Amino acid sequence: GVRVGCGTLKSGNMKTKSKGAKKGIKSKKRNYNVLNAVIGTYPDYDGDLVVSGDIEITFDEYAIDFRFNGKGLEAGCGPGCGVHIHTGTTCSDADLVGGHYWAPAGTEDPWMNDVTYYDSNSSGNAIGQFSIENGYLMEGNVGHAVVVHDSEGVRVGCGTLKSGNMKTKSKGAKKGIKSKKRNYNVLNAVIGTYPDYAGNLI
Repeated sequence: GVRVGCGTLKSGNMKTKSKGAKKGIKSKKRNYNVLNAVIGTYPDYDGDLVVSGDIEITFDEYAIDFRFNGKGLEAGCGPGCGVHIHTGTTCSDADLVGGHYWAPAGTEDPWMNDVTYYDSNSSGNAIGQFSIENGYLMEGNVGHAVVVHDSEGVRVGCGTLKSGNMKTKSKGAKKGIKSKKRNYNVLNAVIGTYPDYAGNLI
């Protein structure tokens, strides 16, 4: 097991390059930013679903890596069951959640495409991942609502995006139904060549 790469784990947002690169070979600088949201039942939703889950979004400038883990969803939902960032910054008032969030105004809605959807199994559980750009950096997405839809487009789940470490519960849960508290901690590492490695790999 020859050691060919190395990097140190750092918490929170970071912009760094590995110190282990060979002399004369620079590792590419990257800016890592992560937002999380805890999903609860959509405000004023009166259907039979009790949705819960979490969202993790990683930003590389404008590029978004969107990951969704959900439970209590419509069984066998998809393709066509959407999960999107919305203009509102609350999950407490359905009138303030708003529509899809993107920029610049007048351009095609990036949330209306073939990737911003999830597929649930027969038990109503879903794990999904997709990549998208909505025209905003991480800072422009902080605090915005993420909305989960069923196959008819009904809003069944909601959570607001928060940065860094967080311990929270969704405000959108039905009365009498408590969302599970979660503690989020994110570590990142940029890998460069292992110190004193003399092989041909870079």
